[in-house]
Amino acid sequence: DGYYFDRKTQTTMVSICLKNKRTTEIEPINNIIFDPNYLNELHQIECCLLGMLANNQRNDVIYSNYIGLANMKRLQNTNYLRNHKPLLEISSQYVNNFNEDIVVLKPKYANNLLPFKILDLINNDDLLSNLSKQDALSIGYTASDFLLKDAKWKL
Repeated sequence: DGYYFDRKTQTTMVSICLKNKRTTEIEPINNIIFDPNYLNELHQIECCLLGMLANNQRNDVIYSNYIGLANMKRLQNTNYLRNHKPLLEISSQYVNNFNEDIVVLKPKYANNLLPFKILDLINNDDLLSNLSKQDALSIGYTASDFLLKDAKWKL
């Protein structure tokens, strides 16, 4: 549903609207990313975003525009996306000669390898949707690291 930075606890808080229920829960991001039950309720796109947010928090990136519940950043609605078994898995990751993070995906039912720049991957909902929740979370961490070191990302 959304996220904001809580000054009192110095943590990123995430609001989750549980699918097919009228319940919204607000939890610290670390409670969510380390709880497989929460991750199973989320879509892979949401898991990727949570990975980015968690890594940003680890790097002391504060969302100055989103301090406090009243300033919560609302997220895109992913309820229309259906969860299905992952068809892709992360095979490897590396940095190429142009200092770009590359993620190599492997289809579960084929032997070919598919390399993608991290920025292309996080902007492709179809690819993210075909990863496992844990792989999508990992992609979020990697993307956040790349964007933070590249200094092109503005919060």
